[in-house]
Amino acid sequence: MIARAENLAPETSTYLSFLVLSTIIATGGLLLDSAATIIGAMVVAPLMGPAITASVVTVLDDRKLASRGIKMQIGGLLLAIAVGTLSACFLKNQYFCYLSSISEKYPR
Repeated sequence: MIARAENLAPETSTYLSFLVLSTIIATGGLLLDSAATIIGAMVVAPLMGPAITASVVTVLDDRKLASRGIKMQIGGLLLAIAVGTLSACFLKNQYFCYLSSISEKYPR
């Protein structure tokens, strides 16, 4: 059972890569007011693996693996906030200003 729980926790590099990607997708979806894009970001997000791992190994009393799952969740949350903030600032100042200037010139 512990081996199965270990398989649920992804490698750190994979976890961080998918987390950054899903955060950028979700930020773009929020800025575009697109529910479909936000749902797509949730599909890409790797947050369930560490949560399930932490839950299962807590019941099985494996403190080392439980702390890894909890650390990945907390680190992922902090990284998502940071990446979301940075990508929102970048996207809003670069791309979305361009779109708003076009929509001002050519109203619907």
